[in-house]
Amino acid sequence: AQLKELITCEDMYVPPRVISASVKPEHERDLSKMQERLKHFMREDPTFNFYRNEETSEFIIEGMGELHLDIYVERCKREFGLVLLKGKPTVNYREIVQKKVDFDFVYKRQSGGAGQWAHVKGVMEPLDINFSSEKGVKNRIMATASNGDVRDGLQKAFVKHFERKILPAGTLLKAPVWGLKVHLQGGAMHEVDSNEQAFKNCAQELWDTMMRKMEPTLIEPWMDVEISVPKANAADVSAEFSRRGGIISDQAVDGEIATLNGETALDCMFGFINDLRSLTRGNGEFSMQFKEYRPMPSFKAQTSMDERNGSLGRPLVRLEEE
Repeated sequence: AQLKELITCEDMYVPPRVISASVKPEHERDLSKMQERLKHFMREDPTFNFYRNEETSEFIIEGMGELHLDIYVERCKREFGLVLLKGKPTVNYREIVQKKVDFDFVYKRQSGGAGQWAHVKGVMEPLDINFSSEKGVKNRIMATASNGDVRDGLQKAFVKHFERKILPAGTLLKAPVWGLKVHLQGGAMHEVDSNEQAFKNCAQELWDTMMRKMEPTLIEPWMDVEISVPKANAADVSAEFSRRGGIISDQAVDGEIATLNGETALDCMFGFINDLRSLTRGNGEFSMQFKEYRPMPSFKAQTSMDERNGSLGRPLVRLEEE
């Protein structure tokens, strides 16, 4: 008799893609070819992503580091004769809030005929989440108001607007919002002027008004870094890593090779490979692995926001001074 056994496989762990860059073909006629090849690479490698940013009309590649992206750009050239032009790498930030606020907010608009009116009460606060993985719950938007105060359909419109419009693209940098809990606990409605659109608009204006009071900021990816260099160059490489904001946690020597282990923010590693090669005469190498997202210092977050928003022609947003 044939034996039948149930085989189960665990999900493969795919770390967050922490770096992105714009990309375009050298010749416009190669656009469809570029899309075809990069989509093929996506099927090969789950840590690589390619998509079109509808807001900026740019094509974007995402991966685990500068070298990761460079490898696929080089493969297009070497394997398919396709020359791609890669823009400046950019870090994939996330937006968070750090302070709880209660709200009792009325939205009203009147323009001749029927107007729009919505009244909501509740609380917005930081949500404790796992910042070391893309998986899992990142936000929680809930509504438990009495149906007599606010009809279920209006509550759902409020919740869906947060989920579909606000959370995917935050106010600071149009980056995804993480770690937000919104609880609609009560409110009121007008028998004529309260409809789904009114409660959607209310959700947006509530966020625009209250977000500033919640001490918003950016979080950035931090990486575990391992550097292998000739023993004679270890001190110079360690100094360069520290100059970039890196923290050395361990150092070991095996024969003539020194291994440095540490952690640092991803953007501190941009261009590090060139400095490493210079300091070691081409004999050094390093690897990085995503560790977790961490809040950025205010001055650094502000600088990143100004650079990114300015380059895309978006209004500049100011963080509250600490």
